[in-house]
Amino acid sequence: MAGGGLRARLLSALLLSTLIHLLAGGGIPWPTGQPVELPGPPIAARLEALPKPPLAQPQTDARRPRPAAAQPTPLATPRAETDVQPLAEAALPPAAQRERASVPEPPPSEPSTAQPEGPASPPPLHPQLPSGFTVRYVVQGSEGGLTLGHIEHIWQRDEARYSLYALARATGLVRLIYSGLLSQTSFGQITPEGLRPEHYWMQRGSRQLRIHFDWAAMQADLGERYPPLALRPGSQDLLSVVYQLALFPHAEGELWVLDGKTAKAYRLEPMGSERVALPLGSVQTRHLRIQASEGPERIDVWLKDDPPHLPLKLHMQGSRSGSAVLMAESIRGLPLIVEEAVQRPTESD
Repeated sequence: MAGGGLRARLLSALLLSTLIHLLAGGGIPWPTGQPVELPGPPIAARLEALPKPPLAQPQTDARRPRPAAAQPTPLATPRAETDVQPLAEAALPPAAQRERASVPEPPPSEPSTAQPEGPASPPPLHPQLPSGFTVRYVVQGSEGGLTLGHIEHIWQRDEARYSLYALARATGLVRLIYSGLLSQTSFGQITPEGLRPEHYWMQRGSRQLRIHFDWAAMQADLGERYPPLALRPGSQDLLSVVYQLALFPHAEGELWVLDGKTAKAYRLEPMGSERVALPLGSVQTRHLRIQASEGPERIDVWLKDDPPHLPLKLHMQGSRSGSAVLMAESIRGLPLIVEEAVQRPTESD
């Protein structure tokens, strides 16, 4: 028992000595009256990007009334490109001003294709025949033969309507044999297909012929002396047919021509380009021929080659082997149509 007591006393003395050394060296904090924060866990030696701390929400006092929400301020409307003012020329340096001056102006914008208000006026029909002119011809029995007289073709148009007058008078010795006045009149409409005569009238001395074109009934009224005749599309009288060719100098085919007594089909044939010598000068022409399908009647027409395609020469062959040649000697109402070196003869009867 005595040995056990001794060991117990030695162990107690050892523990007490150890405790005194720890307290003296600061190994264990000395207890005080205030709480002491314990150290945290050990920190790892690793670098990391810290996350962005959230914004602190302001503390609101529940007892104070919350102010009304402010109205949002509207955004300013962006300015259109057309509102942007160009940089003033004075603000540019001299080199930039010279460079800017050398830049060409942009082309103007295309005009608006919007249709104008109200109905648009139709374009003029066949503008190659002007509003008015007079062609004076010398009349011969055959080309280069005896001069029989003079005849004038007077053309007038008012938009889509036309009037044609032909006045012939004998001259020289022929006046002693034949003193009567030959006159013809044709008037009607101008259509996309050409002339559409409504009335034709011819007088030679005391003899008269007339035609009334009834296009609704497709019939021609010749008066009391002759029965009516059937019309065909494009029918012409003896005067209008010449100017129908002037409207369509390249046409080919068949023409239906009325002379006041009968109606005949004529075949239109182009005869080529020719330069003809006329009393008014030398002119380049287009030669056309209309030949009756039955009988010897035919009309040869020499049209001015460029517009207006005026008839400058005509050779008319009748049913009784009679013929007449018309050659232009002057034109009034239009500018000179021949070479400047050619001089026109003085007009005289």
